[in-house]
Amino acid sequence: MTPNHIRAHPQDSRQGYVTVHTSASSYLPGQLVTVTVRSSRDFMGFLLQARSVGDPVLLGGSWALTPPGAHTLHCLSEDDTVTHSDKQLKRNLSFVWRAPDTPIGDVRFYITVVQSYFVYWAGIKSAVLHDGSVMKKAKATFTIPEKEGKYPEIVPRHSDWELGMLLGCSAGLGMALVVAVRYVYRKACGKQTQVTLNDREREYPRGDRGLIHVQECGDLVRVRKFRENSFVLLAEYDILATPTD
Repeated sequence: MTPNHIRAHPQDSRQGYVTVHTSASSYLPGQLVTVTVRSSRDFMGFLLQARSVGDPVLLGGSWALTPPGAHTLHCLSEDDTVTHSDKQLKRNLSFVWRAPDTPIGDVRFYITVVQSYFVYWAGIKSAVLHDGSVMKKAKATFTIPEKEGKYPEIVPRHSDWELGMLLGCSAGLGMALVVAVRYVYRKACGKQTQVTLNDREREYPRGDRGLIHVQECGDLVRVRKFRENSFVLLAEYDILATPTD
């Protein structure tokens, strides 16, 4: 891809005056890809081809659309190369490349740009255009077949009747506990209070002998002694009324 001009001097293609861009990063057989050439300097001639990535060998494919002042050539196959048809100054050009009907692997687009009769840049290349058919095959190779349904089957540890028995026993134990608590509460709050506070009787006036105040099941009540056990020094009291009555 070098011109045969007399005394032509190649320039460093890495200087970045000319760049090649593609409209996609991958292609499929028969797909159309837009290739754009951009330059910061005017040039007169060019030669554009699709080549392989490793060893830049001319590949198949054809140029389906070219800008004014350009035409296609037949190097290995029909319309596989495009070049200029006049010497008008150029900067930005757009082309449409059609991929072959069979996979050809990854592709790069190479262009040679001629600025004048003596100055040109050769080997300017685009980014890699990946073969989408090869990528699809690789993806299919590593695809793990999915089972029916999105969630794994959950196997219960207990059968239905076992769960029913557990729930029934839990409910029965809860009810028995409530009944037992209520029974104990009634027994504790319904019995007569036994005290050993005989000395507190002296704190009340003379007419209220035998009366004391005690806290019984959360309520403050007033009681009067009606019988005394002289053996164990205990006195029994009967509830008369709350102090607020």
